[in-house]
Amino acid sequence: MKIGVDLDEVLADFVSPLLEFHNEKYKTNLTKEKVHSYYFWEVWGGTRKEAIEKMQDFLTTDYFKNIQPVLSSQEGIEILSKKHELILITSRPISIRNETLTWLNKYFPNKFSEEKIYFTAKAHLQKNIKAKANICLEQGIELLIEDNLDYAKESVLNGTRVLLFDYPWNQADDLPERIKRVYSWQDILENIK
Repeated sequence: MKIGVDLDEVLADFVSPLLEFHNEKYKTNLTKEKVHSYYFWEVWGGTRKEAIEKMQDFLTTDYFKNIQPVLSSQEGIEILSKKHELILITSRPISIRNETLTWLNKYFPNKFSEEKIYFTAKAHLQKNIKAKANICLEQGIELLIEDNLDYAKESVLNGTRVLLFDYPWNQADDLPERIKRVYSWQDILENIK
């Protein structure tokens, strides 16, 4: 089976070091439980432009360079890679492609073919960048492991099943039928069996 795998908060614990950075630099006291939206300006205040500037600042720090894998993600990917084709689809910008590939090679060596790593940031603004749902459709991805509810909803419209990693920012009263909430990598592996 072809499985699409998101990067941040599925493989990489991105939010924790981002909050550490923000708390130290801006003297806030944010925790992951308080991140109710992936539109960070809604979480820490300020404008969208200011949030983008903060994010760009974060991407130059050791906080970003030292991101750790999500608990049990390395073991989970090792198991999945033996029976399935894994395709990485991240909403990170292409501008941090090299840093992303370095991180993947460190923590997930030889698990994702470089030709099967897609960067989708600003897909809604640039014609040469495809949305996650379109990549799933074009690549014949049957299952997407994701943490963003909007991307999950878009993907199921194209027939892709989604395992949605449970986080405060993706809560909803009801989920479309093809989206299933998961709580750990063990849960993901059980659902794929």
